[in-house]
Amino acid sequence: MPGLNIHAEDENTSSSKPQKRARSPKLIFGLAVLIALPVIGTTFAQTITVNTNKSIVFGQGQAAAAACDSDVVITPYAAFTTSGYWSLQSVTVTNLDTSSTGCKSDTLTVQAYDNATSTIASTLATVPINSSGAAGTPNALVTASVSPTNSTTSTLTITYATPPSLTTYDIRGFTIQQE
Repeated sequence: MPGLNIHAEDENTSSSKPQKRARSPKLIFGLAVLIALPVIGTTFAQTITVNTNKSIVFGQGQAAAAACDSDVVITPYAAFTTSGYWSLQSVTVTNLDTSSTGCKSDTLTVQAYDNATSTIASTLATVPINSSGAAGTPNALVTASVSPTNSTTSTLTITYATPPSLTTYDIRGFTIQQE
């Protein structure tokens, strides 16, 4: 038999107050997932900016058309400089027709342009294709070669004697013109 309880507030406390249930582990896990999703989503959705958000097109090439050839691809090549930048070293024009029905005996001008579509003077390369389909004497800024000569699938390689004093992110694209 239980002893006599003289404190009235202790009597029947278990039946007058509702008892708290322990939180379900599934509920706690669900709340943790709901809180973590926005944090993880913002972490994975961040953007990394390189070169102050200027485009880099090097190594990808661009399709172009000159009047003497309907489909050539211009690909620039860069080298890492000691000052910590990539600089323009050479440009190749592939799939070039140097046969008599193509650019043979024509002069080609290849030049880079910037974001404002202004040509960059230090990248000017003027290369004559002589009567045998080979590269003639180019302008003083570059050396040039064509391989194979007198072919519908020649490659014109233009190498800058002194790489232009600009970095690759200054270049937006290239133009090719026939003279």
